[in-house]
Amino acid sequence: PETKTIAFGDGAATLDVISSPSGKIAVLNRGRRGRGFQICGQCGYATTPAKGKRNAKGHPVPGRKGGTCNGMLSNMALGHRFVTDVLEMRPGVRMPRAAALSVLHALVTGAVVLGIPDNDIGGVLRPLGAGKFGLVLYDTVPGGAGHVTSLAGRMDDLFEAALRRVDSCSCGVETSCYGCLRNYRNERVHDDLNRRQAIDFLCTIMGRQAESSP
Repeated sequence: PETKTIAFGDGAATLDVISSPSGKIAVLNRGRRGRGFQICGQCGYATTPAKGKRNAKGHPVPGRKGGTCNGMLSNMALGHRFVTDVLEMRPGVRMPRAAALSVLHALVTGAVVLGIPDNDIGGVLRPLGAGKFGLVLYDTVPGGAGHVTSLAGRMDDLFEAALRRVDSCSCGVETSCYGCLRNYRNERVHDDLNRRQAIDFLCTIMGRQAESSP
């Protein structure tokens, strides 16, 4: 990975940027409403758990008509890892998770404004401890498509595009919409996305004065 420090405006605010052409992203599926999946370690049978019901023995055996397995079902999340291009930005300041999510998805939106197809880029937070988060952008194409690698050399453009999009949206400044921060992939955190928090952070890191009206 390549690490560099970017200074904005008068240099009062800096950002550590880590670019990796072979980063590893883990994708987890925690099931409906985060309940996970019930999986048998003996036969591989899997199902979604019913609310309020405990694991029970006795279930069909996959691929065997009429077969029954008495193995215990364990609650698990399903996931996989893939290698792709990754760009991590570390502001070095503390912020609530909701604010970090708002900034992250503002940057994803900024990347789309700069011409990266919406389905080709994703974003995730990386907890760094003590209320600090890494803002991670990655190519959704396994192996990488070079999108976030190119952004590493266009940080000023990325932040300008992100700020322009969230600052010009007509939705309530204390919320968000599909015109600024929301998309179908981040539906689970829609209630956390706040345009004001994204604007304030972007202006602070860029040495600007936030002027968006409520």
